[in-house]
Order: sequence, then structure tokens, then C-alpha cells
Amino acid sequence: MTEPQLGPLTDDALTGGYRVLQRKQGHRYSIDDVLTAHEACRARPDATHYVDLGCGLGSVLLMVAYKLPGARVVGVEAQDVSFQLAQQNVERNGQVDRITVQRGDLRDLLQPEPRAALLQALGRGEGPQLISGTPPYMPVGTSTPSPDEQRRYARVELRGGVEAYLAAIGALLAPGGRGVVCCDARTPERALRGAAEAGLLPLRRLDAIPREGAEALFSVWTCARQQDVADTVCAEDRFVARDREGQRTPPTTPCAPSSTCPRAPTMPPRDRTPRPSRPSAPRPNGPKGPRSPSPRSAEPQRTPVVRSALANVGGAVTTRGDATHAAALGEAMQAAEHSPPDVATHGMHAYPARMHAAIATHVIERLTKPGARVVDPFCGSGTVLVEAMTLGRRSAGVDLNPLAIRIAEVKTTRVDAVRRERLAVTIEGLGERSEERVRTRTHTQAPLTPEDAKWYEGHTLKELAGLHAEIAALENEDDRRLLEMLFSAIVVKFSIQRAETTERVAERRIRKGLPTEFFVRRGMEWLDRWVELEAQITERAPAEVFAPRLVQGDARKLRDHVGAAPVDLVLSSPPYGGTYDYVHHHVRRYPWLGIDPTQLERNELGRGAT
Repeated sequence: MTEPQLGPLTDDALTGGYRVLQRKQGHRYSIDDVLTAHEACRARPDATHYVDLGCGLGSVLLMVAYKLPGARVVGVEAQDVSFQLAQQNVERNGQVDRITVQRGDLRDLLQPEPRAALLQALGRGEGPQLISGTPPYMPVGTSTPSPDEQRRYARVELRGGVEAYLAAIGALLAPGGRGVVCCDARTPERALRGAAEAGLLPLRRLDAIPREGAEALFSVWTCARQQDVADTVCAEDRFVARDREGQRTPPTTPCAPSSTCPRAPTMPPRDRTPRPSRPSAPRPNGPKGPRSPSPRSAEPQRTPVVRSALANVGGAVTTRGDATHAAALGEAMQAAEHSPPDVATHGMHAYPARMHAAIATHVIERLTKPGARVVDPFCGSGTVLVEAMTLGRRSAGVDLNPLAIRIAEVKTTRVDAVRRERLAVTIEGLGERSEERVRTRTHTQAPLTPEDAKWYEGHTLKELAGLHAEIAALENEDDRRLLEMLFSAIVVKFSIQRAETTERVAERRIRKGLPTEFFVRRGMEWLDRWVELEAQITERAPAEVFAPRLVQGDARKLRDHVGAAPVDLVLSSPPYGGTYDYVHHHVRRYPWLGIDPTQLERNELGRGAT
């Protein structure tokens, strides 16, 4: 459906019988909203008066209201589009009698008059027993603002961050009440400082981890007024969305502090129409016929191996050999245990067995001087090259895999503010044109063989093909190369391949439009990654920054690729023979990118054993 002021909308399930309207290309509810609502209901399941600050389109507001059917509820929202959507969503779910959405800036609630107006709407003079908020995570100047106003205010702290939300909670909360907010997991000190300044004490912290072994993305904090609780240690829980193989973790009942966190309320299906169960084997992309066998069913079955995206770190470290070099390597391994792996541009694109960034940083800093020459003969996705560049070292990387070189190119590209703004507009435009293709059912032929096409549901393949065609039509070659790799980064997620490191088939229900939405959302994340890269360069303050030299070639002919000039450091994570089939790891991506892996298969070192 389309509304003149709001644009194209989707009608999506929320919880129970509640549904919400969301803009196709606007801000949409996500897991942070679900977990915040879950924690709010956990904190005060008996609340009779509840306020949601910065309520957006009303997702948290309605999820909590559903679980508190007798509560009086008020939402506060300043952004015009979100305010309109929140009002419509309250009305269409038949909740206007008990839910009020007020137009206003939550920071104004520190003033007597706006605070009195809210309490009057709530019908409770001493304040709400429960308050929630999902602030934006990006301080002003640290990310590229979206051209879309609704998205811009949802991502960037233009009206304050977690501190402003906590200040409002401190001013409004009733005795015995609870305040629940989420914030960036990388900056817990902001939540702690904001709570202290607002007269609040954190009781519980829930870290949201997208995949087992990964760093937390955000944290949900539950607070109380300091005068209401004795000084206590904040309980720490965690929510892990997927296991190491990419499968959703099973729902569980609430658990005790410091144990594995309970599964949050599950996102309901987008469409309530019953769907037939899908066979475990992929279906051909074409006319109906006999069920096809799995694309690799003729091959011997391999024993599944649990794999990590990073080379293994952790545990005891032993050293031998040259004392200086051994000490540097040992310290580097230990540093990796306590450092996030995917800072700056690391983690923009999947690649198996990546070196931990902290290892590369530590070794380069300890064993070379600024301006030194660093070479990685098996550069993979470019971890060593990124760290060498940001530390002011000259570097060269060689890899036989053309996809690896393309990924390393993306990660070591410096994107200034002007180009980031242009890319933001380009990505939004690609999303809009792809959505139009989906809406009008425009047919586009995917550049895949029938065997490759079996790994996608029919409607998903058509949408991916249309998005791929829109990227191919871009006139700016440099931007097109970057966005081809953005497409590559998401394509496996929308196949029926279970995860990056396994070819087992997984049942997935992918609604129309989701690949495009994910592409746009991931694109905005990439823009933030490039901002982080520039921030890292500024922090490290090298006298000069050298763009790495990238060469697709055989490491056994290294001198031919990097020249005869002296090299100060060779740092690499060579292929793990018999563990990873590096060629096959990206088999879904090659046809979309026009890469023929035949030569790579013939010459690769360390191929996985069959």
C-alpha cells in the first residue's frame, strides 16, 4: 500500500494479533526493539502505567502494551513520519482508548510543563512504573546521515543519545519503577555515566550477540532509582541469536543472571497465510516437475566441521626461537583475546579463517617502523593490509583468489564524506528501483546456471537478479565495484544454503522485498565502517598513509608480484590445508560476480580434503 506523505508501506505482524505499518524504505523495527520490549516486560510485568520514549512507529510501545493488557500507555515521538505511523498503528490495533501517542522531544520532559502534560495523559501523578527507550546509537559526526529523514533520526543522535533517555527516565520514574534502554555494546560507559547522572542504578545488562563467538552489538539495560534499591552488582546476561553455523538458537524460558540469556519474543511471520512446508532438497527454478536432488547429493558426504570466521585465538601461548620476535608474536596472540575482531572495515564481507586484526596490529607495531614495507603473500580479505595502512606502513598483498582481492580492495578503500554521501544516495536509489521491480514483477534473467539457480527460491532469485541488474547499470565504475561487493556480502544469506561454512540446505521463509531492504541496511553499515576506518587513521596519526598494492597471483611467484625491493616484514595466515576448501566457500558468489574459479581450483594451496 502507499500513502502520499509516507510512501510505500508494508503491513507486518508484530506480536499476538497486533500488526504494524512500516515504510518499505524507512526505519523498520528490528531485534533491538524486540529485546527491549522483552526486558521491559520482564522488569515490571505488573506495571499499570507505562511510557515509551522516542517510540518511533510504535513497535516497542505495542509489544509491551500487548503483554500488559490492563496498562495505561503513553508514547513520545518527535519525528513527523514516525509519529504519524505510531498513531495509525495504535488506531488500527484498536488501542486508542488506552494508548496515547504524544508529539514532542523527550528532552523537554525535564521541564515542568511538558512533564505535567505527559503525566496528565498517563493519568498518574507520581509517574509511570515502567519506561522504555531505544535511542539511536551514532553520535553526530561519526556516521553518514541517511538522506531519508526518518532513518536519519533513528540512527544518528540528533536529539540526544542514551544519556538523554536516561535523564528523562530519572525525571519521570515512579518509586519502585524500572527504566529499560538499549545502547551500543561498545560504549557501556555511556549508559553507566548517564544512569549515575540521572540518579539511576543499573540492575541488569543483557548483551545481544548476533552469532556465537561474535562481539555483542548492543546491550539492554534495566535501571531503578538509586533511592529504591540497595547498592548492588549489575547482573549480566546474554542473548545469542544464532549458533556458530548460523542457525537460530532455540527459544528457552527465562534464566538466572550470568547464564545463557533467554530467547527473546520471536519475530512472527510477515504473512499470516499458512504456507506449505518446503522439501529439504532445493527445487529447480523453472516449470514444475519431479523434485530435484540436492545440488551436491552426488558427491561423498563430508563430516561437518565447526568453523570460525577467525583463525583460532585464546588459550595458553608458548613461544620459541628468536626472543624478540617470539615475544612480539606471543603478545599479539594474547592481545587478540581482549580485542574486538571486526573494528573499522574488518567484517564487511565474510571470509574464512581471517587473521584477528589485533594480531596484525601488534606484530606490525612491534617489528616495523613507520614507512616500512609489509607483505602478505596470502592476503585473503586484507586484514594485514588494513592494519599496515592505518599504521603508516607500505604494504602489498597477493592472493590467488580474485574474490579475495576484491574484498581487500573494499576494506582498504578510503571513502571521504563527499563520496559517502553520494554512495548513500546511490544505495537508497538502488533500493527504490529494486522495490519497484518487485512491485511490478519485472522479469530479469539471473546470470546463473540451472544448477546454481536451484539454491534460491524463485521469487528471491528474481529479486536478487533485479538488484544485480540495477547495480550493473551504474555509470560510476568505482562505485559499481564497491556495490557489487556489497551484493556479494549478502547473497549467501538469501540462498537456501544453511550458512557460509556449510552446504547443508536450510528452510527459509524470505518475504518479497527483504533482500533489497537488507542490501540497503547493510550498505548504510558499510558507510559507517568507512567512517570508523578514517577515525582509526586519525587516532593512530601516521605521518603518511600508503594505499596497499593488491595483486591476484600465486604466492610461489612472490618476487614477480611485489618486486625485488627489500621487505621489512612478511606477515600472513597461510591456507589451512585439509580444513577449509577456500574455493568452494564462495561458490554461491562466483557466478554473480562473473568469476570463473577453474584456475583457482587448479592452483590453490591447502584445499579441503574429500
